[in-house]
Amino acid sequence: MIRFLACLIIVASFFQACGSGNGGATSDSTQSKKSAVDSIPHEVRKGRVATYAYMPDTCIKKIILGNSESFRLFYRDNGANINQIENGRMAISYYNAVKTEEIQLLLTEDEKQKDLVFSMIVQKYGDAGSPLLAKKPLITADNNFISGNGIYISMSKEYVMSVYADQGLMQWQKGDTMFLQYKPMEKDKSFFKHYSWQSYKATYKFVENKLVRMEMDIDPKEFEK
Repeated sequence: MIRFLACLIIVASFFQACGSGNGGATSDSTQSKKSAVDSIPHEVRKGRVATYAYMPDTCIKKIILGNSESFRLFYRDNGANINQIENGRMAISYYNAVKTEEIQLLLTEDEKQKDLVFSMIVQKYGDAGSPLLAKKPLITADNNFISGNGIYISMSKEYVMSVYADQGLMQWQKGDTMFLQYKPMEKDKSFFKHYSWQSYKATYKFVENKLVRMEMDIDPKEFEK
């Protein structure tokens, strides 16, 4: 009888151990699937078609995407070290006054051979990917590089999302970095006078829920006639 009970205990222990092992495998599998899903861009907020037209965030330090006059004035006040890149395009970069942030501008010429900015990247200086592509950065008098919608480095993801009110947003994860991206909808096209609304996007990167990089881009080919 004692031997029989001992055998039952051993068998029960075996099945309990196996059950725990399968549970752990299932948990790991679920976590792996979740991570795979998170790495794919997916909608975290569906833009409401019936809402008001939304003005895109297209400027930093009074530099306006696609606006040659705004860059002319910025160049006059700050100077620039020009870096030639592909297709005759150019890159320039600047530090803020205390050298904790950096901004890179990518430029092209329009049909009148005037320089305009088609891409702006602001990020925390010293992070991965720093310094940015453009060499020989100059130092500006600004303490922070703030966007037209009041977004700046170190903001939380929740605050950045609140800036976009009811607008559609995409999200994905890559390693320790969370990406949040806004693209306009057709209802917003009234704000796009010099380039197509489909051309614009704004991307925000967060580490530990703090904004470490923001990018604003339009397709330079829209200006290169």
